[in-house]
Amino acid sequence: MRYTYDAWNRLVKVTRKQDTDIVIQTAEYDGLGRRVQKVVTKSGELDGSFVYYYADSQAGGSMSGASPGGWSIVEMRDGSSNVLQQVYHGTQYIDEIVAMRLEKGYAVVYQDANWNTIATCDLAGRVLERVFTTPYGSPIIEPETFFGDYDGDGDVDSTDDASLGSGQTCWGSSPSGACRVFDFNHDGTLDGSDETIMTALVGAPSTNRRHENRTVSPTRLACFHQGLVSEFELDGCQVRHRYYSASYSRFIQREPVTTDSALLTPHQYDNGSNLYGYAAHNPNSLTDPLGLSPGGWPISDVVMCLMCDPVHQECIAQANLILEAWLRHCRELYLQKNNMNIKEYNRCVRFGVRERDRRLNECDRGYEQCQDLWCGARQPNPRDRACLIVVKQGLR
Repeated sequence: MRYTYDAWNRLVKVTRKQDTDIVIQTAEYDGLGRRVQKVVTKSGELDGSFVYYYADSQAGGSMSGASPGGWSIVEMRDGSSNVLQQVYHGTQYIDEIVAMRLEKGYAVVYQDANWNTIATCDLAGRVLERVFTTPYGSPIIEPETFFGDYDGDGDVDSTDDASLGSGQTCWGSSPSGACRVFDFNHDGTLDGSDETIMTALVGAPSTNRRHENRTVSPTRLACFHQGLVSEFELDGCQVRHRYYSASYSRFIQREPVTTDSALLTPHQYDNGSNLYGYAAHNPNSLTDPLGLSPGGWPISDVVMCLMCDPVHQECIAQANLILEAWLRHCRELYLQKNNMNIKEYNRCVRFGVRERDRRLNECDRGYEQCQDLWCGARQPNPRDRACLIVVKQGLR
């Protein structure tokens, strides 16, 4: 593949390496750097124009929580503005997906601890697809059934079609149980429009049967590896500010580490030895869903909160140095003045202790103020502390 980027390091075109006239994908972006449209060509059943809609950018919030701040895709449409998919996100992570409305029905999405999609079920509770993810992020899809498969045997055939229709088991408003697999247009009613779609599915059974080890979802599910939008034509996925290639087992763009302007310049790139790393090369401890702030939290607040402890310890160390200086001073006076008695020496030492204690009280007050101002109710965890180490290294 040949990759073409614009002036902002955004992937805008992919062509075949052997023939640059064969364009595989083109992409357009909005002013915030979000991809809003992609066009896929020369890729068989993957061809088409896809338009992406995102959550309200005014939602704000953290990258690790429920408010993605305008970077979570909520809807995908084709070039004619027909809705292809709608995404329902959870509250735990920016890429947590609980359900999706697909072209032929709703699917409940199940993810593992790394947010990889592992299975989807229809509204009747039957498994549509099981998904296995390779160590480098390629999905292997094992379809179990399909929308319209009323009897759950893996085929959409005339037996299933016999259950849908006027006077049949499944018809009319508010379908329940397995009949819900026939509500293709999501209007809550089984009628003639659903029957037309079912007839078309029965007429093309080869597209609905189970095929082992597929890398493309028969249900057109788009989110697999870590809940990200999969790019089947490129064997990878889009990670918002850059692309990840499962074929190359690495990112194909540099990591743009952008944080609070008080710390780093926007769009400043990670200057480590690995230009294509992720989360400061520490994925076991850090997450970076936007590619902008290792740790997944707004870095400025995290750093200021985590600095409370080391600054407090530094203050205590300085207070102890004050006492040591007074003890040296008292000993020198005792040795220089032959007539200095032990009471005067002890008085000198006590004065040094009072100065040390006064300084310690100032340290404690400053620590409390730092906690109240920057930490709030949230206590830093080990992942945050690892984040602090990363930021310190970046600022050296």
